[in-house]
Formats: sequence, structure tokens, C-alpha cells
Amino acid sequence: MATAKANVGDINTRPPTGRKATQRERLLAGMLAAANRDGYARANVSAVIAHAGVSRPTFYDYFADKDDCFLAVHRDISGRLLEQIRDAVAQAPPEQATQAAIRRLIQRAEAEPAEAQFLANEAMAGGPRALDERDRTIGEIERIIEQARAAIPPTAPAPDLPTRALIGGAHWLLSPRLRRGAHDYTAFADELIGWIESYNRPAGEHRWRTLRPGPPPRPSPHISELPMQAPPPLPAGRSRLSTAEIARNQRERILYATAQVATQKGYTATTIVDIATVARVDKRAFYTHFRDKADLLMRLATTMVAASFDAASAWEPTDGAEGLADTFLQVIGVYREHIGVVRAVAEVGGYDTTVRAFWHDRLDRFRERTIAVLRDEQDAGRSPASVSLASASQIIVIGGERAIFDHVTDAGSDDDASFARELALTWWYGVYRRPAG
Repeated sequence: MATAKANVGDINTRPPTGRKATQRERLLAGMLAAANRDGYARANVSAVIAHAGVSRPTFYDYFADKDDCFLAVHRDISGRLLEQIRDAVAQAPPEQATQAAIRRLIQRAEAEPAEAQFLANEAMAGGPRALDERDRTIGEIERIIEQARAAIPPTAPAPDLPTRALIGGAHWLLSPRLRRGAHDYTAFADELIGWIESYNRPAGEHRWRTLRPGPPPRPSPHISELPMQAPPPLPAGRSRLSTAEIARNQRERILYATAQVATQKGYTATTIVDIATVARVDKRAFYTHFRDKADLLMRLATTMVAASFDAASAWEPTDGAEGLADTFLQVIGVYREHIGVVRAVAEVGGYDTTVRAFWHDRLDRFRERTIAVLRDEQDAGRSPASVSLASASQIIVIGGERAIFDHVTDAGSDDDASFARELALTWWYGVYRRPAG
């Protein structure tokens, strides 16, 4: 990956030099470099001070701990990003606010890849506080765009899309490009903005801000294979249970204990000792059932993904937009039921390539299903031939997944029906029944 160019007062991966190079700036640069090089989990204080060239006591003069420094880097980078986006949006017509913000986000990633890598990837592994900072940044970008869009004339064409979902989707699509040091950012920006503008319609005819929740859907049949509560610990002494029953009891207690502790501490900070203590099993029992923490997480996520896929694949275009809204509501319910797992995958996927590849492989199942359905709809003449199967499936599946993730982590369940309906209408009218042309 290319190294970000140094700007006076900016964080970059090289410690600042000269009279204006404060020790705090050098420590921030050290954390940025250590996190991008080694991942959040291994970016410890020793690595930071070695890169910054300052002493350990000096580190603690500025920061309470590693996380305090990590969050300071996030705030510093995101603050400059927000200023760039404010400038770009202010210079664009209000109906172009969304496109201006997305393009500036991508341009900033090209100009400062180290900083963009930190925001898009490493921050996902920084635990609950870092995820809160990420959500705050996305929320502020949304506010900037929505403030500008309030001045759009009713007849001016503008994308009828949820702003927050677009921002989250753009971050997600940037992430793999930053990891592999890609250089096609201009083409990527043009393609993404072209897709966004395919949703243009007169502002006075937008549906997103006029939708009302539909009736409550029927209860979802797609539930976890695990019981609603963890089983009780086995009684002391010789048990009359079979070996298989004992193994199932231990495995389920470990799974529930993991979700419980990870929700409180973050998955990266959760240790196997923590899990074994809460599950009330011997540490050796953990390794009887799971190879390591990554194996455990992928087992947990497999149950969640299977339930999501079963719900999503039951929908057919003949069910229409309302049926799709019911489907998304079921998927949201699965995400809420497994919120600890969802957060853990987002956190660990930021630094563990095995977990990241596992999650991308599962999302590819949804993309393949979407491509197959869209191809059938195009062949039947119900979806326009101009829809790019690869691009559309990538954007609506990955962008939709990030939108659902942000929704279940930020909003209460009272908004689930409205959110599901809006997401369904975006898919339906933006892709499946997009006007030809």
C-alpha cells in the first residue's frame, strides 16, 4: 500500500519532524503505523513508542492507555475527513450533495490511504468504543448531506436512497481496495456514483421520507438452532448423561458465554479464560470443541448466516416489494437475536484474514442468489437489461448488509418495520423494477 503523503499537522505513518512535531503527534503517528501494520490487537504501547521514538512515561503523560490513543487517532483523522466532506458538499448544488460527499470520501482515501485504511478497517477491530466513534463519524456525514439536501428544489433530480446506507456501503466497498493497495479510485468513484444516480428522481417524488411502517409481519420461522437460554451447568460428580449430551451441554454453554462476554468487553478483549469462567467449564473443554477463538466465532456466525440466508432465499419477485419488506424484517430479527456475533464479526474481521474471508464467502452466497434471481427477471423482461448484475448485486447486498448492521446497532426495534420497508423499496424500484433507460 502506498504511504500517505505528509501534511503539516496531519497524522501519517511517519513520525513528524521539526519544531512543530509535538510528542503527542508522534505518538498518534506511531499508533496509526502500528495499527495499520500489525492490526489493532497487536498495536501495543511498546510498538507505538518504538515508532514514535518517545519513552513509555511520555506516552502515559498524554494517554491513559492504548485504547485512549487509538480513539484519539480516530477522532483526529475523522475530524479532517469531515471538514473535507463539508467543503465538498458546500461547493456542490444541493441535489448533488450525496455524490459530492461520496466522491470526496473516495478522493481522501486515494490521497491518504494510511488514514483511510485506519478508518475503514482497523477501527472495526477496536472494540465497542471504536465502533461508537465510527458510527458517530458516519452519522455526522449523514447530517452534513441531509442538511444540504433540505434545500433541493422539488423538481430537481436527486438520488432517492437512504444516506446512511450509502455511506456505510461506500466504506465497506473501500475496505478491500485499501487492503490490497488498489489504484483504481477514480474509476471506482465514477462507477459508484453512476449507480447512485440511477436512483435519481425529482425530489418532490421521493418515497424514502414519506414511508410509514406497514403492519407487523408474521413471526419468523427462521430461529437459531440453539435454545433460547443456555443450559444449566452439569451437576458435580458422575453424570448419567451420554457423552454426546455432555458435549452438547458444554458446547452450548461456551457459545452463550462467548456472546455474553464479547458484548460486554468486545471480542478482541475477551479471552478463553473469560469464556471458560462464565461458561463454568474447564479451559481444556474449550479446546475439545473449538480450535481457537476464530473457529468459535465462525461457528457462531454460521448459525446466524444460515438463518439469514434461509429467510432471504424464501423471497421470490412474485412476492413483490411488500414480501421483500417482510423478508428484510425477518433478517433484521436474526441480526438482533445474534447482535453479539454480528459485532464480533465486524470487530475481528478488521484484523483476522480468516474471519474476514469467511464472512465475505458467506456474503457471496447472497450475491450469487441475487444475481440468479435478477438474471431470471431480465430474461423475462421484468427487470431492465441495463442493470449490471455484478455491480448491482455487490452494492445492494453489501450495502444492504452494512445498512442492517448499522440499524440494529444504532436504532431500536420500533423502527425495524419502517427500515425494512424502505430497504425493500430501494431494492425493488432501484434494481428489480428500475425504469428502463
